[in-house]
Amino acid sequence: MVDAERLAAVARTWFGKQEGAFTTAASDADDLPLGAAARAVIAADNAMPAGNGLLAEVFARLYHLTGEDLWRVHAEAVIAACSGRTETLPACPTLLAAAEMLAAGGSVTVIGNPHDPATMALLATARATPDPTLAVLACADANSVPSGHPARGKTTLHGAPATYVCRRQTCGLPISTAADLAAALQGR
Repeated sequence: MVDAERLAAVARTWFGKQEGAFTTAASDADDLPLGAAARAVIAADNAMPAGNGLLAEVFARLYHLTGEDLWRVHAEAVIAACSGRTETLPACPTLLAAAEMLAAGGSVTVIGNPHDPATMALLATARATPDPTLAVLACADANSVPSGHPARGKTTLHGAPATYVCRRQTCGLPISTAADLAAALQGR
């Protein structure tokens, strides 16, 4: 996760604009026909998703994985900077998906020994969820849950792996079996 946070910070440094949007060229680009001031900000998806939508999703996912408010603020800034005209939003499904992830998303946090078959079963179930607004966080023990995450301080059940489904920075009760986790994820 540290690498993801570092790459997100690099993207903000070189491609970010003050109002929260991102450009298609780095701030030090000197080969643009109209100069660096003409760096394009694109929110609409084409054959490939727009970078602004993807970065908003990255920031939303980092927020749900770390609990750090900084990433929520960055996601909101990108969404706000790129969604001013409602008539263009149908062309921005990636940006809209990022907004949904930020508002209604969360994480499935699996705490347990990564070599334990029960932990592996919980992780496989969590990763198989069709809900794109949920991020999966695997932690070897309760101490490795990020400090700002809502599952921080939660424990396993008598040494057995435990899973917490967290939405809107609130976690549900611990889940210890793959079948119970699948049922909880189906209920959304």
